Amino acid sequence: MKRILFLLLIAGAALLVAVGCSDDDDGVSPTGPSPSVAFRDTTVYDSATETWTATLNASSYTTPVQYSFSDAKAAGWDLQFSRANINLNGGDAGTEGVVGADLGAAKGFDVVTAADTAGAAWIEDEHAYIIDSFYTYNFITHQLDMTQYVYAMVDAESDNFVKFTIDSLVGAGAPPSMGTVWISYYYQPAANNRTVNGAVQTASINVGSGAGYFDFSSGAQVFPSNPQSSTGWDLMFSSYVAATNSGPNGAGGCGVFPAYTELNDNTDIDAFTEVPENAQFFPDFTSSVFNGSLTDSDQLWYSYNGQNHTLSSRSHVYLIKTATAVYKMEIVSYYADINGGLASGYYTFKWSEL
Repeated sequence: MKRILFLLLIAGAALLVAVGCSDDDDGVSPTGPSPSVAFRDTTVYDSATETWTATLNASSYTTPVQYSFSDAKAAGWDLQFSRANINLNGGDAGTEGVVGADLGAAKGFDVVTAADTAGAAWIEDEHAYIIDSFYTYNFITHQLDMTQYVYAMVDAESDNFVKFTIDSLVGAGAPPSMGTVWISYYYQPAANNRTVNGAVQTASINVGSGAGYFDFSSGAQVFPSNPQSSTGWDLMFSSYVAATNSGPNGAGGCGVFPAYTELNDNTDIDAFTEVPENAQFFPDFTSSVFNGSLTDSDQLWYSYNGQNHTLSSRSHVYLIKTATAVYKMEIVSYYADINGGLASGYYTFKWSEL
């Protein structure tokens, strides 16, 4: 189960400045990607090394940029870049079955060959849930215990703060049967007020073998007809997953802060009385081989420098397998000099087909 010990690494990406740039298509080999593909910025071919170098602007916080290794239609893509997050067109992120493998940095880009695909640990994209530590399970005794960790949240409307714990599951059985979820919470009704020292309430969400949605502002279970487009819910429980109305789950702006990391007792909800000004709130997202674990910085494509809030490539070599070919790829940088300033979200990466 994923943990959130390295969330500040992801937070660093959100702190960096986004600036626009132009789209130039020059130096492209006639046998490679077509310069007419709208979503490509620049792809340059070096015939001496048989390597492509691509640059693109993924600085937008709202609009991902897609890239295809082959001469594809504009609608086709293999990689999708959204700030520091990179996804593949497969698994939970796409429909084309694209998978990736991380070869690490020990073996350099230039010496990786097709032989390195043998035995590669292929990874497909999947949903990553920030509230991922609300229970423990003993595989020997089959005992499930709630951690009752304290979390803080910004609600789906991005206006109000909440603190809560997930206390128990009543009538739960084998997945997907989750029974009834009981929670304790305090919802701050004043917008943007970080004080959360009011009386704690309890509530239940009937999940069963389906999905149960809860709205903190009304303090009740809700039944949205279209959860993907609704901002009328904050938490969703289904098949032992706790999801927020954010990222791939819905249109809401929920973000979660692991408040238990601030407490001497991880379960003492009354002791958490105010959301820190510097608290980082995180949405659910879709993970990939480039950011496959929040517990292990070795599984992130970048290193985060907390002193100057910058990201640097860890120089890992990745294998990307599409339906027709396998490519090797290395991210070179995440920045560009725009009008004399360092701007983030501007990728340079090199790749070649194996």
